[in-house]
Amino acid sequence: MIISADALDPMESSLNSDILQIARRVAPDQILRAFPVLFRHLTIQGRILQVWAVPLDEMPAALGLSLLEGRWPSGNREIVISQGVSQATSWKPGSTVNIYGSDFQVTGLVRAGENNYGAVWMIYTAGQSLFGTQRGFQIAYFPLTPLANPEHVRQELQANPGISSGYAVYLENALSDRYGQVNHNLVTLSNIMALVSLLAIILGIYNATSLSLSERSLEIGLLRMIGFTRPACALPVCTHPGADPAAYGLGWGLLFFSSTTFTLIPRLTFWFHPLRSICRLPPA
Repeated sequence: MIISADALDPMESSLNSDILQIARRVAPDQILRAFPVLFRHLTIQGRILQVWAVPLDEMPAALGLSLLEGRWPSGNREIVISQGVSQATSWKPGSTVNIYGSDFQVTGLVRAGENNYGAVWMIYTAGQSLFGTQRGFQIAYFPLTPLANPEHVRQELQANPGISSGYAVYLENALSDRYGQVNHNLVTLSNIMALVSLLAIILGIYNATSLSLSERSLEIGLLRMIGFTRPACALPVCTHPGADPAAYGLGWGLLFFSSTTFTLIPRLTFWFHPLRSICRLPPA
């Protein structure tokens, strides 16, 4: 498989027919066929799905799809769907699906690999009509002869100046693994950023509450002297007009999703704040 070298997602790749001819010239005895693939991630009826447009003959031959029910698509308004899509959407052969503003009829249900669990396939000409031809195609597929060494062919193609200058060559499983790893890294990065943001919010709330306590040390001491409990002394901090209710709700709401956070923050602050000694004063 060949995609653009700078594409993190195959959808971002852009190829033209020249790459197919170059690859065939580099390894003519080992490459059995060469064909283009259009690839998109689209939101279809509220779900993000893979949409593949490939030559009809290559669906079972090169992509390893197995027809479980119905028939293969033959027209520009027909598609087949994976088992995962069928289970998630309740689509079945005969259903009508709107893709990119056009209605398609589901003609078949197929079994695909785990990386294509949520995928839709159409014939290549249907993809060209749907997406246009301005960006070319996204993936170049090269089924190999039975005796060919896949890794050797990959290295040979990648070493060619006409390919290495702007394209990357992958074995099919390696590309799927790379794409999965990129998605995993993005999710991990998002989680780290969310955690850092949450910690910043908590620090901000602690500082704001600490300042409020410092300004009211005398009042808090008097309240304890006349018999108020520690939680009761904490309430004025939460209800003070200068407090930022959005910060309380956003920061601690993300952690606990509970209204009890409005009393939990001051309690925690009291525990770490030097003024906690004031709250230990015995009632009068």
